[in-house]
Parts: sequence; structure tokens; C-alpha cells
Amino acid sequence: NVKEKELFCENRIYDLIMSDEIDGLIVISESFVSDELKKMIADLLSRKTVPIVVVGNHIAEMDFPHCTFINTSDENDIEDLTDHLVEKHGFTEIDIITGYDYLEVSNLRVNGYRKSLEKHGIRFDEKRVHFGNFWMNSGEELAERYHSGELKLPQAIVCANDYMAYGLIDRFVELEIKVPEDVTVVGYEYVGNRFMHSPLLTTYKRNRETIGEDAANMLYSRIKNRRFLFAGGKLVTIL
Repeated sequence: NVKEKELFCENRIYDLIMSDEIDGLIVISESFVSDELKKMIADLLSRKTVPIVVVGNHIAEMDFPHCTFINTSDENDIEDLTDHLVEKHGFTEIDIITGYDYLEVSNLRVNGYRKSLEKHGIRFDEKRVHFGNFWMNSGEELAERYHSGELKLPQAIVCANDYMAYGLIDRFVELEIKVPEDVTVVGYEYVGNRFMHSPLLTTYKRNRETIGEDAANMLYSRIKNRRFLFAGGKLVTIL
């Protein structure tokens, strides 16, 4: 169909990875949700010999000798976020919504949530862990489950990214569930667009600027060490 053809044409941009004019690559791993696209890019990267820095979650298909992975700690971040809810607000009934259950990043964020609870003597309950798809409809569907009585409304909900949090609070408003009076909702990643949703989302801002600088500095250093003429080459970020 038309959409498949458009997507095929858009993905042709990744063929530029094979350009001889590229001296190094920065890959943003979290941009690749499609397994097919992930494998295609991994195949292209396997044929490159230039230094590559992968920013974000570890992807086994891209774990080549010339690739270096750097990231902030999803697990530690969510642990800190949950710590705040327990220590500053006194909450003990806390749910979490995360991404697909088969993704490492989804489970790392649950691990951080679990570590915080157990550290504070709060029993970890798998029934409080809800798997979604990292998009707004996941939050909307979870809100419906609380409203219907299928799930008991907790004191707080940790959302493993902002998009799911946006869907949750938007639907709560429609269902007349008040945030934060009835339930506290917090997000993660600080993706922006906060002023487009009400109430204003409280979210955890990851240190993206610093990790981006570290990736560029690391790549530049490796290019210099390989005695490439960096001034004549091109540095490319893949999204």
C-alpha cells in the first residue's frame, strides 16, 4: 500500500551510512522500535569500519568491536523517582506503567521501581506493574481500567515515559479523576509538550545534554586516534 511504499522510501536514508565521506557515527538506539529496521541498520553498521558510539539502551545486534555504548541508568533514575514519592510524599501504594514486556529498557525501569520499594520495606507486587507500548494510548487504556474498577486507584503512578503519562492524565481529566488530588502521576524523560496537557506533568529530566556531549567528544577522540582528517569528514547522528 501507499504507506508501506512511503516508509520504504524514507528508510532509504539509512543507505547513507555506507558513504565513504562519513568518518564516524552516533546512533540513538532508542529511536528504533521496529525489529526489522533495527536489523537492517545493524547489518549496515557491521560493514562499516569507522568508530561508532551508540547512545541509549544496549542493542545486541549492534554490539560490534567498533561500537561503544553509553547511556544514563534507567534503573537508577526510576529508583530515584520512586524514592521521591516514598520519602517526600509518604506514598506506599505506587503503580508503574512501562513499555513492552520484551524490551530490556522496560524491565530496567521496573527494576528501579522495585529496588526503591524494597529498600523502603514496601512489598513489590507484580499486579502493580502494567506493560504498555511507550505511547499515549497505553496511558489512556490504563486510566480506563482504573475508572472501571478493574484496578484499584493507587496513591501514585510512575510512568516510564512522558507519552504514557500524557495519555493517562488526559484520560483522567475526561473521566473526572483529579490529578494530583485523587492520584499523583509522574513521568520520565522530559520529552517536552508539557504545556499542551493539563494538569502540568511532573517529570524526571534525564541528563540528555551531557550524554550527547560525551558521545560527540568520545567519537571525536577516536576519529583523531585513527588519524582521520576530521575537518574534511562528516559526523552523522542517526535517529
